[in-house]
Amino acid sequence: EYTRKGNVDFWELQHCGNNKCIIRDPKLVESVAVGDLLLIKGTRFPLPHGTARSIKASNALVHKSPEVRFDQQGGVQNRLVLKVDVYELPAASGPARGGDKKP
Repeated sequence: EYTRKGNVDFWELQHCGNNKCIIRDPKLVESVAVGDLLLIKGTRFPLPHGTARSIKASNALVHKSPEVRFDQQGGVQNRLVLKVDVYELPAASGPARGGDKKP
C-alpha cells in the first residue's frame, strides 16, 4: 500500500507509529494487486541535475504497511517487500551505447 506525501502526518509517523494516527485520509491509500511491481521514488531520490527540489518533493509517495491478513486456517499471510536505497546515481560517462562490445 502507498499514499501521497500530503496524506501523511510525518510528526505522527516519527512519534506515534500507529497507522490510524499517521494517515490523514484512509480513502486516499492505494494498493497494487498480488504479483504487481511498484517502484516508489521518495523525496531523497536523486534527479537529473537542474531539476527543482520542489518538484521532487511534491511527487513523493510513502509506503504504508498493509493491515495483517489471515489465511483460511487463521495463519498470518506473508508478504514480501524489497526496498532498494539509492544514495547517489553514477555520473554519466558519455552517450549511451548498445553495449560494451569491441569491434
